[in-house]
Amino acid sequence: MCGVQQPARSEYAPLLEKNRILRSFILFRWYKNLNIAIPKTKDDPVLPLQSRGRHGAWWELSHVFFTLLTSVVGAGMLSIPYTFTLITRWEALISLLVVGCSMGLMSIAILHANATLVANDTFTQNGSTNKYLSFHSIAVEAGGPLFGYIVSISIAIAIYGGCVGCIRIIRDIVPFVVSIILDPSNAAVETTLSESLLWFTFVLVVFPLCMLKSLSDLRFSSYVGFSFSVYLTLSMLYRSFSSEKSEKAIQSRPITLSNYTQSISIYNYAFLMQLNLLPIFQQLRKCRKERIQKSRDMMSIFICAVVVICTLLYWLLGSSSVELYGNKKVQGNILLNLKSDPRMELPVLAVFLTVVLSFPLLFHPLRDLCDDSHTFNNGETSLLTRAKIASLLLLSQLMLAVWIPGVQVVFAFTGASSCLVIGVMFPAIFYTKICPWRKTAHGIALFCSLWTIMIFYSIVSFDAIRFLTFSTFST
Repeated sequence: MCGVQQPARSEYAPLLEKNRILRSFILFRWYKNLNIAIPKTKDDPVLPLQSRGRHGAWWELSHVFFTLLTSVVGAGMLSIPYTFTLITRWEALISLLVVGCSMGLMSIAILHANATLVANDTFTQNGSTNKYLSFHSIAVEAGGPLFGYIVSISIAIAIYGGCVGCIRIIRDIVPFVVSIILDPSNAAVETTLSESLLWFTFVLVVFPLCMLKSLSDLRFSSYVGFSFSVYLTLSMLYRSFSSEKSEKAIQSRPITLSNYTQSISIYNYAFLMQLNLLPIFQQLRKCRKERIQKSRDMMSIFICAVVVICTLLYWLLGSSSVELYGNKKVQGNILLNLKSDPRMELPVLAVFLTVVLSFPLLFHPLRDLCDDSHTFNNGETSLLTRAKIASLLLLSQLMLAVWIPGVQVVFAFTGASSCLVIGVMFPAIFYTKICPWRKTAHGIALFCSLWTIMIFYSIVSFDAIRFLTFSTFST
């Protein structure tokens, strides 16, 4: 893009002043208390962008927000209703708020670490605006090359497991999609058509989306995927209000500590937003002619909004599911309930499209890790090399998806292990090692909050892994 002379005032200032909703966020500047001492230099990097009108500015900002939102809302929401059978709906709401706020705070900590590194690099005249765009690059600065490799391996394992879980969901729902669309005459024909549709979906839809170079190219799948997620929730709400109340919906069951830890682990997976945070933050910086501190504050507002929306969406979905099917009949994958409900055929199709279209957002960071490794050893990654990497990853994930157990167990294990490491431990370490938090009282408060959250989640995750391990192998 062509560079232009930087204006003294952001092109978004008139938009923010005239919009009451965004203005209320601006005036509610509690997140400003999280600011830390970052070197202020006249050369603080501002990414150049061609000038746009107001409509173009709103479009770019909304695209960044929806990309962040849809990178969070995905397959993990399918196991949210199951947690409402483990704890009460109000306990679930409190747990969702705690997990959402914790994940949001950890994401803001990553933004602070990124802003500090970029500002320091510019201060020493050695910086590049594209240098700190991944977990690996920040981890190297925080703990050296070895720590960087540990972070990359942990992320790769977590993303790979999440991709396998998503593929298993797609594979489970494909036969139902075939029965709705084609109405096969016998089971053998249905099996053949199901396998054909599965490969057709991945070869002609998923693979091309996974080949796109940047997350900004996935804007269409982001919008459609989130729209279908909202449609599923609204459909469940409508069915729960229009159907007769079931006595089974109010039946109680004993609640143990493991119920809470298992639920929180699933929420960890459903709220994980750290993986795509830095690439999306880079998109925001490209569409804002402001210093990195102001872009960071805008991204913090987006994170808070995403936490609120996801909390409301997940709670409505879980509450309506329990109200509709009863707290003893809601299964670990809500699709298993929807498949037996003839009135929910369209929502099932919406879920199918949601998982398919959100899969590339999960797959993209894994492919980037492999691309970065190849680039480090062999230089620039070509289109053919990127195609080979994506093909091998997708093929291996398809093969493993046949063998995994129930999806809720996969999401709980992932939330208690990989999501703990990626979403909680690494951000706390990044902030501690990189940010000058000792210089301000607010920095010290944020430091204490991050490590308190990490200790709490470590205890929760240990109990969840213990319970899931024994319950899985004992059955």
